[in-house]
Amino acid sequence: KYSEYFDHAGTGGAGLPSRTKRWSGHPARPVLPDLKVSSEPDRGVYDAWNKALPRISGEWALFLGADDQLAGADFLSVCKKALENADDRADFAITALQKTDALGRPFKRLEPDGASVYANLLRGRMLPHTALLHHRRVFAGKAFDTSFKITGDYDFICRAWKRETRWLDIPEALIVMGGGGLSGNPRHIWRLRREVSEVLRRYSPAHLRTPDYFFFMFKGMVIRLLGILPGGLTALDRGKRLLGR
Repeated sequence: KYSEYFDHAGTGGAGLPSRTKRWSGHPARPVLPDLKVSSEPDRGVYDAWNKALPRISGEWALFLGADDQLAGADFLSVCKKALENADDRADFAITALQKTDALGRPFKRLEPDGASVYANLLRGRMLPHTALLHHRRVFAGKAFDTSFKITGDYDFICRAWKRETRWLDIPEALIVMGGGGLSGNPRHIWRLRREVSEVLRRYSPAHLRTPDYFFFMFKGMVIRLLGILPGGLTALDRGKRLLGR
């Protein structure tokens, strides 16, 4: 029955039919376009995304994480209407984003603010990639750098988003971002810091000498310590909720 809604092509993922079958009666099905599902081996998130790039058939692309959600059945129609009225030269569009913790409880909502993106990128602050729509032209001659395991999206946007880049904010559209992902896992905090530092060396080396950068690294050390201590992850999660981070 799942094949009624999914065009599945691939060489791997023997369990795919059982995983997708449950969507056959999904209430969002009437408002979704036909979906094409491909399952095959890859060497990580960014290798998988690179495999997807040649298959983009529309004007805009969104990379939705496995535990992220489009909030509301009208998400696509809201984005479509906004993009149809946007500047034809816009390369990106940003939706609102609701952060959740590892238990799915909401704790912070981020409104789209494209005006701050360029400056923030140079300070090591990446906007949540799952809330970013890309015009297909930004992928011309570009791919995600697979040497990164956590920050390949940050590296890509640093290459693609220039000072003169045009964008569109879509505050009416909301994406819910699941908690406990790769970049938010304290066990990966040092790899995250190393990769962010490498991106900064490439595009904003001056920031590596600022107090803001040293605080970023110190905070990573504290988070890693909490991740090791008994009960540390629970305390860290509570702290994030209290601070709205």
